[in-house]
Amino acid sequence: MAAGGSRGVVLFPRDRSTAADAVHELQRVGVAVVVVDRYFPSLPTDAVIFDDFAVGYQVTEAMLERGHRAPAMLWSESEVTSVRDRQCGHYRRCSTVGSRRSPSGPRCASTIRSTRRAGGGGCGPCWNPRSG
Repeated sequence: MAAGGSRGVVLFPRDRSTAADAVHELQRVGVAVVVVDRYFPSLPTDAVIFDDFAVGYQVTEAMLERGHRAPAMLWSESEVTSVRDRQCGHYRRCSTVGSRRSPSGPRCASTIRSTRRAGGGGCGPCWNPRSG
């Protein structure tokens, strides 16, 4: 691509994208790459993303504020960064419930796998791009 004169690529990766190797190769030959709506935790790139962590946190908070006692969030696809970051926000909000409740107070039903970034910071079991 660089040999053909392209100096930049805007990439919209699909679910479960395996494009990280191609992005790395483009960067290696000097092509600028911007990834939209996702990022590759193992590969530093420029990315345009929503604050998915905040979305997960705020949705869970709104459910708790409306009196829901055990909010659970379900995803059909969990191997993409946008979904994992929303899960992290949900988990973070759930983790703050216990410190302000009675034994019979609200609880969250969450099963979150670790998605720590190699060499990066962590937020509970999940990596928050704002923290590291």
